Amino acid sequence: MLGDWDETCILFDPDARKACIVVRGKKARTVDFEYFNTWQLKWTEYPANPVFRFQHVHFLFETSDFDRPTIRVAVPSRSDGEAWNAKLSILMP
Repeated sequence: MLGDWDETCILFDPDARKACIVVRGKKARTVDFEYFNTWQLKWTEYPANPVFRFQHVHFLFETSDFDRPTIRVAVPSRSDGEAWNAKLSILMP
C-alpha cells in the first residue's frame, strides 16, 4: 500500500495489473495500471533544518481521467518515496 489510509492511498495488484485508489478510507475505485500516465516524487527541501530537511514528500500521479487528472499520495519520508519509486518502475514500466 502506497500512502496513508486516512488520506489517499493506492493498493497494487501486480498479477491483475490493477490498482485500487482509496480516498480517506471511504471511497474506493479500481483502475487498470494504464490509468496512470506518469508519476513524480516531489518534496520541499529545507536545507537549514537538518532534522526535517525533506518535508511534504508525496507522489503526484498524472492520470487519464478528465475529472481527476492528478492524484497526490503522501509518503512518510524521501527514502520511502525513493523505494516506492523503484517499485513503481517495476510495476508500471
